[in-house]
Amino acid sequence: MGDRSDDADRGGGLPGVGTTRSGAYRLTSLGDGLREDAPGSLASFAILSGEDYYRAWQGVDLRTRDDVTPFARVFGAPVFDWYAQHPEAGDRFYQRMTTRIVSYAATVARVADLSAARRIVDIGGGHGLLLAAFLERWPNVRGVLFDLPGAAAAGQDRLAAMGLAGRVEVAGGDFFDETELLPEGDVYLLSQILHDGDDARSAIILRNIRRVINPEGHLLIVEVLMPVRVDGPHPAIDLDLLMMVLTGGRERTASEYRNPLEKPGFALERVHEGIAPGGMSVLEARPV
Repeated sequence: MGDRSDDADRGGGLPGVGTTRSGAYRLTSLGDGLREDAPGSLASFAILSGEDYYRAWQGVDLRTRDDVTPFARVFGAPVFDWYAQHPEAGDRFYQRMTTRIVSYAATVARVADLSAARRIVDIGGGHGLLLAAFLERWPNVRGVLFDLPGAAAAGQDRLAAMGLAGRVEVAGGDFFDETELLPEGDVYLLSQILHDGDDARSAIILRNIRRVINPEGHLLIVEVLMPVRVDGPHPAIDLDLLMMVLTGGRERTASEYRNPLEKPGFALERVHEGIAPGGMSVLEARPV
């Protein structure tokens, strides 16, 4: 029968565990994805799901109608505040985000023609992996990484290790703060940011960007789009529920982005749907 390493039953019924001809236990291709050093590793996601996310789901109470998220109800603070207060857990969360970004960064960086751009600003860019992909694709462009101070500092170190320190500025701040201007740029990236909040919260970010974006600039929104009609399993369904639990946000259809974009002065020009793993899509908007 050949090597039996992909037969989970031979591993005592443990998913991801098999045996060799000699009877030794070994990881199958499924289990291999849980190694921290595996390409596209799911280790951080598995830990988050089994610890933080699982506990957050215990805060779901269908009887309540307040604005407190299930995560905050369990952990005592909103999700990003809590991760800032608990660096080890925060590192785990950002490692998961980094792993996910790696799966789509190169594809997203090729979507729009940015040959005329000179400055790309990644809002809420975490450790800078998406921005790095854009800088690799567009060698004449400089970048700005903008995020909460802790995440921005970690991003600065990672970008320096990639040899990009000379092309990137790093700024720490709060993109919900309407009293301070965001860094100016030609292109703004919002990757999995708008789904963290409702339309009112999203409007604050979009207004802040509209105040500083080049009149000929681009806004690229990277999200998993909710299908107009749900006919079966879709990554947006699970993600929508997770956002409800963690942040109080939600996933949207492409058309549901039009109104939030138009109010601060953007026009949705193109939608590149499902172009990357996990149903990741890109919406191109321009200032009007």
